[in-house]
Amino acid sequence: MGVGAAAYTAANDIDSVQVSGRAAPQPVLCRGDLCIYPGISELDPVTLDAVLHSLGTATVVHRPPDPLESSGRCGDVCYSLITRILGSPKHLPSDIIMQYLRNAGKPASMLVQAMSFGREAGLGARVFTTSGSLQAAAETVVEKPAKMMDFSIYRWNPHSEEKPKMETYSIDVNKCGPMYLDVLFKIKDEIDPTLTFRRSCREGICGSCSMNINGTNTLACLCKVDKDTPSGTIAPLPHMHVVKDLVVDMSNFYAQYKSIKPWLETSGAPMAPGKEHFQSKEDRLKIDGLYECILCACCSTSCPSYWWNTEKYLGPAVLLQAYRWIVDSRDENTSERLAALDDPFKLYRCHTIMNCTKVCPKGLNPGKSVAKIKQALL
Repeated sequence: MGVGAAAYTAANDIDSVQVSGRAAPQPVLCRGDLCIYPGISELDPVTLDAVLHSLGTATVVHRPPDPLESSGRCGDVCYSLITRILGSPKHLPSDIIMQYLRNAGKPASMLVQAMSFGREAGLGARVFTTSGSLQAAAETVVEKPAKMMDFSIYRWNPHSEEKPKMETYSIDVNKCGPMYLDVLFKIKDEIDPTLTFRRSCREGICGSCSMNINGTNTLACLCKVDKDTPSGTIAPLPHMHVVKDLVVDMSNFYAQYKSIKPWLETSGAPMAPGKEHFQSKEDRLKIDGLYECILCACCSTSCPSYWWNTEKYLGPAVLLQAYRWIVDSRDENTSERLAALDDPFKLYRCHTIMNCTKVCPKGLNPGKSVAKIKQALL
């Protein structure tokens, strides 16, 4: 049995259908006349076509050529009205599926119904069904009532004479993703395309979408919208030069990061190709809680000392990165690194306020790293 599964109707008593001498399997899950059967997606194209046609006229949306589809299995039947929704290694994006639905004149709620149905079966599902069953399933989908929230967002355009302002947008959060980044996308896509913000991975890895949300520095992709509150506030990282709207100038931050030489330094000859710098498990554990930093600057821009001495004080993020290389047993320039940090402003502007640790979206402790560097310099 393959990892895929096919859902189709049992209207013609599929249990009695014989295809190429093989009896159709028993259904895994049924809702009305819509059933999911295991292993059907592993059948050859002729067999699968025969099964579908034995059940009635299948709704097939023909697709443009897909360079990712190289197996040839199922042909266009694999692209019936909803396909590759769950569990496929060659995932078809939902926006393309939605376009197919629109081209076929079908309601978008069919996609929601099919995905929910596949999850209840506990299967990665390729969905095959007849148009009549799809329509019946779509009619049972109940949309959530509108839940409107007001989001106040900082706006400033350097090419306009208008002063910075907070602009409010009303969003139905029941028709939006759960995170603040989803709210920003919805506003930009549907209301105001001039809204500017940084984003990339959407997974809390790149650090691009760092901003101040409801008074706290965080990542928009990891900050969930609290639907029990009537409003939310989104602003750029505090005490940073604003480029436009929610985008801040990170040049000084990255220059400070470069100044601590964030790379492995050795005094000997370069390692031969294929050779490694060996490290014990105990030494490797010392950089846990350090290497995970994604340089989002949430900690540094929450630190009052950094606000007051941005040009001279390195800030918690850069100091955490500096300690990551100081404590790395493979690095041979530890003394030089410590000497470079032994400065009244670079290091000792930290007053252990600990805002940095409180706001870190990765759960790290920059304040502890700063204290460790101070101890090493005693």
